[in-house]
Amino acid sequence: MLPLPSRNFNPMERLLRAGHFLAFTKALLYSTRLMSTAEKILRIITNPTIALKHIWRRVPIGPFELRYRFDAFHKPSYAYGIYRAAKLAKALGKQRISVIEFGVSAGAGLLEMERISAEVENATGIIINVIGFDTGAGLTPPQDFRDMPYEWVIGQFKMDVDGLKRRLKKARLVLGDVRHTVTEEMDNFVEAPIGFVSFDLDLYSSTKSAFQVFDGKELTMLPRVYSYFDDVYIADADCGDFTGELLAIKEFNDEHPHSKISKIRGLTQSWNLRSLWTEGMYILHNFDHPLYNQNVHQHS
Repeated sequence: MLPLPSRNFNPMERLLRAGHFLAFTKALLYSTRLMSTAEKILRIITNPTIALKHIWRRVPIGPFELRYRFDAFHKPSYAYGIYRAAKLAKALGKQRISVIEFGVSAGAGLLEMERISAEVENATGIIINVIGFDTGAGLTPPQDFRDMPYEWVIGQFKMDVDGLKRRLKKARLVLGDVRHTVTEEMDNFVEAPIGFVSFDLDLYSSTKSAFQVFDGKELTMLPRVYSYFDDVYIADADCGDFTGELLAIKEFNDEHPHSKISKIRGLTQSWNLRSLWTEGMYILHNFDHPLYNQNVHQHS
């Protein structure tokens, strides 16, 4: 049988037929040191949009509204939450909002929050205050099984405080135990209500303490606060409904009849790209907020 013309096959198909690609992949997988590299290569091959996103993130061409819809940011969840919060604030006649990161660690997320906030300010005209909460000394000791001690280590994610402060341009870093620091900061949110919060404290107990941010007066937050939880969809951590962030969310909802943290339904299905971060997007609904029922579309 004559071989099929080579022009009918793209380069990847040629590699597969020749067996070279399988041999290459096996060699990578045999090396523990290169395991992550092999996985990245396979992910890009099976999902070319990953490569496109990485290129777009390095070469930010186009308006913010377009790039945020195609995950052209290192933290697309932040771009989504901050932009949506700014749009809501503008519709409600607000001029300023606050965005928060709980769990700063080395600071990559807070630095990205700064960059995204600057772009959202230019796109919407809303002034954005950026605040990061962290112990500075890494994770606190787990209290019991709800903190998933099988997954997290005391002191994990310790921060280089001085190094991070030198890199920050506008964000304010609040150091200490969130059991105390959150309540001490609440008055600062009256003039710039909270619009977006990222919860990355890992532990159930710390997340539950951080929820004090939603117990403040109505004027310290928008009627709906976009929220991101990164530990509710990580399969390798054996996330479940009865430990960690998901348990903290459930207990908050059980204890607050007039405020509820609810997952944004339909976001994963309707988003332009298949993106795991959409599984971690929630909204805090404050039903008692004086602006909760104000129609926001007539001002769009």
